[in-house]
Amino acid sequence: MSRPEEQDEVLFDTSRKLDDAGIPHMLTGSFALAFYVHEFRGTNDLDIVIEARADHVGPLMTMFPESDDWYISESAVREAITQHRMFNVINSTTGLKLDLIQLKTDEFEQLKFSRRQRVERDGVGFWIITPEDLLLSKLAWGKRGASALQANDVRVLIRDYPELDWRYANKWIDSLGLRDWFEEARQG
Repeated sequence: MSRPEEQDEVLFDTSRKLDDAGIPHMLTGSFALAFYVHEFRGTNDLDIVIEARADHVGPLMTMFPESDDWYISESAVREAITQHRMFNVINSTTGLKLDLIQLKTDEFEQLKFSRRQRVERDGVGFWIITPEDLLLSKLAWGKRGASALQANDVRVLIRDYPELDWRYANKWIDSLGLRDWFEEARQG
């Protein structure tokens, strides 16, 4: 597993490159959770939602050169962009994996992306999902597979981030049909 410092470095570098290429993006997943809470659940991947177009394929390919031990498939990038799916970028030296997730077109995914926040860590700015939308994402992911990891992440976020906007979160918990899973995850 990569060290958190290496992951930070890759996150900052990737975010800068995405900004330079004009590709809107946001960090999500377990690494985003570590930004908001006092507990880091070891993960070897960074989940980044992107809003890429077909003309971004070239810049995406050049961001991760094979000479720097990156593996990226051009056909997977093209397919992910057109079909609103995910593609992977893997560093063969560190084992670090980037899951680049093309922004979905549904209302809630668009709303989450529009609410992303620009934050700073170690003097470097990057875009990140809001804690409320991260909570909702963890609930949605966990409900699909009744994931104990996602349920634990929900509990940790509730425990360590008391500033959650519960009015917004509760509205979407109900709207997305996540209430039962939320109660189950919360009580653990």
